[in-house]
Amino acid sequence: MTEKSGADIDIMARQGLLGGIKVPALWYFPPGILKPLAEHADVDVGYPGNAQIGLPSPNTLEELNNVAWAARYLKCGPDINAEHCGGNKYNGTCWIHREDWNPASQRPAPGGRAGWHPGNRYHQLIGRILAFTILKALHEVLDEWSQIPDFVLQDDAWHVTAYYAAMKKKVNEMPEGTVQCNGMNANGIGKFCSLPMKEGHQRIDLIARGVVDFWIHGDACGCTASTSEGTLLVGKVASFDRFAACSPLLISPLVLFVVDHVTNGTSLVRPRLLPTSISPPIMCTNKQQGRTEFTPRTRPDQTSLRAIMPQEQREFIDPPPPVAYQPPDVFNPLIYPPAGEVDVLNIVANGPPFRPVLRPQDGDFYDNTVTGLDTMTQKPGKGHVSIFPSGFCDGTLDSFCKRDAKFDCILYGHNDDRGGVLMDGKSGWMLFNIPKVENGFIVVKLETWHWKYEATKTKAWTSINNENDERRLMMEAEEREDQLWNGDEPDTHRRLGKPGPEPYCDDFLFEVSIDGTVQSFDRTQFTGATAENPNPLNTGIRKQAQRVVELVTLLDEPTFNGGAVKDVQVGLRMKGCKEFKVTHLYWS
Repeated sequence: MTEKSGADIDIMARQGLLGGIKVPALWYFPPGILKPLAEHADVDVGYPGNAQIGLPSPNTLEELNNVAWAARYLKCGPDINAEHCGGNKYNGTCWIHREDWNPASQRPAPGGRAGWHPGNRYHQLIGRILAFTILKALHEVLDEWSQIPDFVLQDDAWHVTAYYAAMKKKVNEMPEGTVQCNGMNANGIGKFCSLPMKEGHQRIDLIARGVVDFWIHGDACGCTASTSEGTLLVGKVASFDRFAACSPLLISPLVLFVVDHVTNGTSLVRPRLLPTSISPPIMCTNKQQGRTEFTPRTRPDQTSLRAIMPQEQREFIDPPPPVAYQPPDVFNPLIYPPAGEVDVLNIVANGPPFRPVLRPQDGDFYDNTVTGLDTMTQKPGKGHVSIFPSGFCDGTLDSFCKRDAKFDCILYGHNDDRGGVLMDGKSGWMLFNIPKVENGFIVVKLETWHWKYEATKTKAWTSINNENDERRLMMEAEEREDQLWNGDEPDTHRRLGKPGPEPYCDDFLFEVSIDGTVQSFDRTQFTGATAENPNPLNTGIRKQAQRVVELVTLLDEPTFNGGAVKDVQVGLRMKGCKEFKVTHLYWS
């Protein structure tokens, strides 16, 4: 489910290093990402272990019960592993009775308990590994400080601005062959080549149309591939379990390709994901800013899409659903150690009172203030539908997320949510005031697979904003949509047995407004689809960067505003069919 390609992960690492005031240490990134950053940019990296060494491995129930609670059920001998360690991998409930409010019904336990997931006890163990590493480092620093006369530190021992600046500079000066992030750019990739398959397998000509899921690997001169799937058929997804690199960005243990067609016994295949110029080099070298409705996220009120909408637009965006009750939750014995066992939280709570002397100064980093955008460049849309979780969802221990009456497992407490704002052909303009655009680069992340009538606000409308100035156009679009649609009104959850997303129609338009200047893209320009090639590989302005990551570059002009920093008003609008959800905006 999670993006695993080196290019995607490298972008995340680089934006973490370049984007903030401070520079983080990177943990748990793949070694292929960490090693070049440490060697070429002096980035602080780490890769903690899994804490399995030293854990007891009891083989009887008596031995298991003698293991300390924190380590119990993490490791079992073969005789009791399935029943006791496997049977206690998860620990949770969806509801415990309250005196002030109770839901009508709840599931007995949280879902998603797949056998290959590690479970909450193992997550706790990993959390303690990370915490122990930080505490050990802090102990060493305090010990070193205590040995300095009068505790007076030299300036270079604690002033780190120059240290951070030097590291950021080195990140952008790393040798080309060490930067996996460049794998997201068509210009940074060599081409595939064609060589014979293993004996007994068919010859394959690999046609390069962009980037797939590759790791950096040397400068090998040729490509070979092998598959155990037998004859390749048109439209079949083929997995090639071994191949060598023909460019510095070309190796992965498993890469998926789609067979285009077969000619004279030769199958022509193309990468399944990540073709052509998915993200410009600016994503790898320049600090990006962003806002989203996905959760969890830090400072939710400052980092949402709503936070950068002008007031005239926000008034048409519905708020999240209210929580059903106020915090705190009632005591949940399933998430605390039994009586008599070591309770870390109680130890901390019973220690000396602590008041932080400094508050993180991140106000400038999430500054949404804009100037010169008092006048709306377009008429704000009235038909957008918000999809936001209830409560406070910042991912911390203090979060209080999805505590609304409609949620069927309220005490699950997970902050994960793919929020956003839905738009369709009647919703009108969706406007954003984007602060401090410096490099002329703005990208929106969309979800284009949503169903007709998920944007329930516009279901009975006959025109944009339910106004009659475009009534004829919208009535024609509605008539065409009714011809395309054969199913019932969908819900927004699982859709098994229901028809898929609505097809693109001839009248589809996607419009972008940059400070009032509008550019329109029809179906072919947006998707790249033609009669000859109805399923193109990212030849339109919509790019599929990953399985559920769809991007549209709204602005890519380095000389925009003469290179000076500028606040920009961006508008998005659809006409005709389809429903999209806007989830992220990025800019630099």
